[in-house]
Amino acid sequence: MLEAVLIVVALVLCAFASVTDLKTREVPDWLNYGGIIFGLGSHAIVSLLQWNVWLIVDSIAGLLLGVALGCLMYYTGQWGGGDSKLVMALGALIGFSPAVTGDLRQVFESVVGDRFFSVLVWSMIAGTVYSLVWTAVLAVKHRKQVVQELAEMVSAPGVRLLRKVLLASLVVGVLVQFVASDVLVRLMLGLLLIMVPLLMYLFWGIRAVERCCMIKWVRPAEVTEGDWIAQDIIVAKKRISGPKDLGITLEQLDLLQKLARQGKVKKVLVKYGIPFVPSFLMGLILALLVQNPMMWVL
Repeated sequence: MLEAVLIVVALVLCAFASVTDLKTREVPDWLNYGGIIFGLGSHAIVSLLQWNVWLIVDSIAGLLLGVALGCLMYYTGQWGGGDSKLVMALGALIGFSPAVTGDLRQVFESVVGDRFFSVLVWSMIAGTVYSLVWTAVLAVKHRKQVVQELAEMVSAPGVRLLRKVLLASLVVGVLVQFVASDVLVRLMLGLLLIMVPLLMYLFWGIRAVERCCMIKWVRPAEVTEGDWIAQDIIVAKKRISGPKDLGITLEQLDLLQKLARQGKVKKVLVKYGIPFVPSFLMGLILALLVQNPMMWVL
């Protein structure tokens, strides 16, 4: 009963967080902290009623795993603060319960089979597909600007040499299919040499979309806490905020808006990422319906 209730709460939490992320590019702290408190509190209450300490231990372990992953992704600039806190809330709600044994294989299998770990794996898979689709839609919508930006990127002097290397790699990959005698060698080496240039061009395409559609000049009044500043804001030789910051802080934002009212700052270059929270909702649903794909490998 507890598990069913917590799964429903996690689904509702992800649904509300997805809506707010798509609308405002933010996830309210009260929503994430509420999920953490509800997850820890409900596990603690049932632990006391059943006199089973492992229930609250699982919730704490899930929270700690969420903290570790959230901090890693946040401080490497992959997620925003709202995304990271949502993972922590999901960890507290769903819990994490790997086997405690000396058998490493059994421990590994219990981790891979754990529901929260499955949610994380499916969220990454769903997030990759979702991000590519989102980027493709932006590329089609702003195709003229994207094509122009991509042409400028690949015509840069340093990139020209890389393009020749990638083209040579593609040619070698095709020739391998006719020269190598072993079928497996032909397949693996050919795929490797062909995929490298394709992935490189995909990377350039994503960068072109990012420059055209995700980096914008906005008025300081439109900047919100946590926004990623793409270019240093410097007033009177004093740096207010910039790309090195993991999102603009409330103190920096207050100073920025004060300077804007004084007429010292008119526009700010802000980088808007893809709202990633819906990936967690998709990952949670997939984890409930489909086995962790890593189990297929086992």
